[in-house]
Amino acid sequence: MVQIPTKGLTLAEFLDLAEVLAYPANQQPRIFQEPDQVLPTPEFIGNFKLSVGELFGWLKPGNI
Repeated sequence: MVQIPTKGLTLAEFLDLAEVLAYPANQQPRIFQEPDQVLPTPEFIGNFKLSVGELFGWLKPGNI
């Protein structure tokens, strides 16, 4: 995982290409496993929404 200074940002890591472990600022870590779960995003991104299924769909071989 990349260490960056955070000001309300969320850090995340992929556990096994089926789960995302997110570290929201000032909160306990959260695990996202269901394809329809929406991942937390920083406020500066605005209305951008990304689900677990969309993220891993982008990461499949041939989709990058």
